[in-house]
Amino acid sequence: MPELSKLIKVSMDQEQINKVVTVDVMKIKAEALSIESQPEYEVAADMIGNISSRITELDSMRKKVKAPILEAGRNIDAMFKVPLEQGKAAKKIIQNKMLDYVAVVEYEKKLAEEEAANIVARKKQKDEEEALALIANGDDEAAQEILDNMDVMPVPAKIIDSPKAAGISTRANWKCKLIDLNKLVRSIVAGKAPINLIQLDQTVANSYAKAMRDTLQIEGLEFYNDATMAVRKVKGLHEKVEPEF
Repeated sequence: MPELSKLIKVSMDQEQINKVVTVDVMKIKAEALSIESQPEYEVAADMIGNISSRITELDSMRKKVKAPILEAGRNIDAMFKVPLEQGKAAKKIIQNKMLDYVAVVEYEKKLAEEEAANIVARKKQKDEEEALALIANGDDEAAQEILDNMDVMPVPAKIIDSPKAAGISTRANWKCKLIDLNKLVRSIVAGKAPINLIQLDQTVANSYAKAMRDTLQIEGLEFYNDATMAVRKVKGLHEKVEPEF
């Protein structure tokens, strides 16, 4: 495995970056700018074009400086990819087999508990019938003795222990998936489910808004124009000049 120190080689010229733009000063000039007339609007357009050119140059420099770091990251990922994937696959296989065994044991445990409950129920019914018969024959004392013993009768359950191993624990992880959106909406309206089970897909909503604009009113939705401004380089304008600040 190559030395990690040899995977990353970064060349950075802070002085060159500083020559492109002084961000703090640029922001101060932008905050001080007043646009109340057509000439001032044109000055602002020239300023924003000049700033856009410098941003583009800065971003290009950033990508150039970052490129070897990204390449080093890809090389490191490639080194560990196969053993990591094999390890995760092996872990998943064993986990699934262990969980299958747990499920089998828990099922057998449930059957044993149900069988024990049925035994108790049948014994209780038999004792009650016997007690009633004794009462009918006038032997209330014997009947009462049967009923008293019935209340403290132990449950003859088959003992099945859940699987255990050092360092291993099984946690319940309940999940749900959508099978019918219309039925879910009706459940929410009826108060049977929380409203946060439905979330707006913002990407889909924005695409819908671009198509409908302000031509449609839908309760629960607000259509608004979040306008942006495109800045393109106009020939003869926004040419790169040395910063005035």
